[in-house]
Amino acid sequence: MSKCKVCEVHFKKRAGNQIYCSKECSGKGLFMKREKVCPECKETFLTAKNKVDGRKFCSRDCMSKSYSAKISKQELERMYIDERMTAREIGNIYSVSKTTILRAMKRHGITRRTNVESMMPIGYKKPTKEELKCLYWDKWMSYEEIGNLLGVDFSNVPLWLNEYGIRTRTNAETRLGKNFKEPSKSFLEELYVKQKLTTSDIGSILGCSSNLVSRRLHEHGIEVRSNIFNGADFITCSNGLKVRSNYEKVFVEQMIKRNIKFEYEPRLPFDKRYSADFLVKDIYVEVWGVQNNKRYSERKVKKKKLYKKNKLKLFSVYPHDFTNIENKVDELKHLIS
Repeated sequence: MSKCKVCEVHFKKRAGNQIYCSKECSGKGLFMKREKVCPECKETFLTAKNKVDGRKFCSRDCMSKSYSAKISKQELERMYIDERMTAREIGNIYSVSKTTILRAMKRHGITRRTNVESMMPIGYKKPTKEELKCLYWDKWMSYEEIGNLLGVDFSNVPLWLNEYGIRTRTNAETRLGKNFKEPSKSFLEELYVKQKLTTSDIGSILGCSSNLVSRRLHEHGIEVRSNIFNGADFITCSNGLKVRSNYEKVFVEQMIKRNIKFEYEPRLPFDKRYSADFLVKDIYVEVWGVQNNKRYSERKVKKKKLYKKNKLKLFSVYPHDFTNIENKVDELKHLIS
């Protein structure tokens, strides 16, 4: 006679491996839990029949403690920090899950890598906030330049900047460059209101677009006029002379103020196809007012070579000279006196 595992009634076996007295008890027996002893805490726990062979510990905590005891802190630090292995790779070595390794690291006080640090090569040292700020703002380096310097992918640079709370440059700041200085209201009033330069002229001086100059004029409360003067191609000076640009007009007004006699657009003696902007005694004056134009730049280089080849005196005036044009005209007056 055998004793049923469910109802504990004694019955006669019909087969050698029969443990239930009936089909009803057999169905119930499939869902009955079995007792097991946890190898870590030595406590008894219940588990489903179909998990008797697979389940070993009473809880995940006991499982983590048991596997963690096999992996020392020194081993974890060597693999995770020094060799930069992932938690999954370490888990494969010890035949445990990634989660088990992460719990072991937490128990040992090993800090988990951030997403940025995970992409870094072995032996890499993360820059401090001050170092990164110096490279990005003080030295004005790009993401690519910083990445090449540190030996990492440049895509990590904006992630570090965000992590440290360092402001990134705007598109306008990137285009203008490190040395761009915001024009003051008095500076704009001097060039735009008093000297009557256009926004394009001022943009050439500052090294920025005319649109940016217009925006700064609006911000300072300076009324923006049209760049077209009476719909004509020429601009009239106080003495009635018509010139081709505001730069030339400002230069003419300063020469008139200093009683400097000049000739406008004289033909050059070495080639009648060319002319200078002004001729003051034996000095040819060129106002190079256009910047960032390939064709104009090539023409400027060619004319300068011709002046030098024919041993003619050349006095060059550039957009940045108009920030203090009085000194530039005084320099010319000193040359002819």
